[in-house]
Amino acid sequence: TLVEAVEFQVGRTGAVTPVARLQPVVVGGVTVSNATLHNFDEIRRKDVRAGDTVYVRRAGDVIPEVVRVLIDRRPDGTVEVAMPSECPVCGSDVIKPEGEAVARCSGGLFCAAQRREAVKHFASRRALDIEGLGDKLVEQLVDQQLVKDPADLFELDADTLAGLERMGPKSAVNLIAALAAARETTLPRFLFALGILGIGETMAANVATACGTLQAVMGLRLANLVEIKPSQAQRLHAALVDDPKMTLDDGDMAGQPGLKWFHRAHAQLLLERFGDAATLRAAEPDRLANRPDIKIEGVGDVLAEKLVTFFAQPHNREVIDKLLKAGVTWPEAVSTDQTADSAPFRGKTFVLTGTLSEPRDAVKARLVALGAKVTGSVSKNTDYVVAGEAAGSKLAKAESLGIAILDEAALAGLVEQASN
Repeated sequence: TLVEAVEFQVGRTGAVTPVARLQPVVVGGVTVSNATLHNFDEIRRKDVRAGDTVYVRRAGDVIPEVVRVLIDRRPDGTVEVAMPSECPVCGSDVIKPEGEAVARCSGGLFCAAQRREAVKHFASRRALDIEGLGDKLVEQLVDQQLVKDPADLFELDADTLAGLERMGPKSAVNLIAALAAARETTLPRFLFALGILGIGETMAANVATACGTLQAVMGLRLANLVEIKPSQAQRLHAALVDDPKMTLDDGDMAGQPGLKWFHRAHAQLLLERFGDAATLRAAEPDRLANRPDIKIEGVGDVLAEKLVTFFAQPHNREVIDKLLKAGVTWPEAVSTDQTADSAPFRGKTFVLTGTLSEPRDAVKARLVALGAKVTGSVSKNTDYVVAGEAAGSKLAKAESLGIAILDEAALAGLVEQASN
């Protein structure tokens, strides 16, 4: 059949997937008018273009896909399909991570194609934990355009909610109360709730600990995070000088001898600093080196690029600003790099166990703000164990090791004393 057009769809994770729009054809008893092209590398491999005649099959007798192009039937004037630089839905930058076949929209919370899943993730138990906001309700809110981004959740009123399917006055009032409670959170939960690609719970906690404040996180630049060692800078400079035609976005860059470390984040960092490849090529080798000034555990070149790209998008910053204006807040922490040696709990390790009277993340945030390290397991290096109701094996181990055990009242007294 004939390929009438090649278009791009955006999935729930931001994956930008090419789709062939076909002149309808019957395949296995089913009329097919669309076929997946999987990803941009697949388009290049098969060289599918609008106007081509192609063979189509149903992979696994289910999903229509293009098998191959009949090159001898290709008309004059066809052009190669270009990967969009901007999301076809929201206009945000499209990023294709190094070594990955899938290109993704960086719009995150702003992109309509990702909005449902973004709101579901934002409300999930490990994020802002908004009780009563289930998947079906989120879909209603988004489909009826009552919620266009997570910040809109906090503008909802009980009357509007009561009018939705499977909702009544009591459920609506309960959800409004849950939304009010969710405004009090922690920086790690907030960062995780934003749904930044590659930033899970642990990584969000690491970012929050290293940076301390949301403003510091939003101000991160590749120069803060990405390292180019002096020896790497020497090899990069030699490669650029040896091949005057080589550019930083050359697909063969990382394949050059001594440049296997090279990632797009390094290219972006250098272009930010030098402006263009010609200026970069003329620079002395030592000027190509970069020593990052912020160390975030687990964040390498790939995650650094994703983190910086997310916060560089104006749409994402607008949603974050709306959330803050809606009253979403948390105790401010002080980064591990910025905490003074005089911080009262600096060098002290705490473990929290059992059921506490407030969210454990809130307690952890206060302790971290005072310089403490909060871990998940008890060892001989633990200084204090804070035990709530139904504390189990961690409490028993602490007792066997002779570690100081605090209830919530004792912890409050210790915090008050340390804060004065």
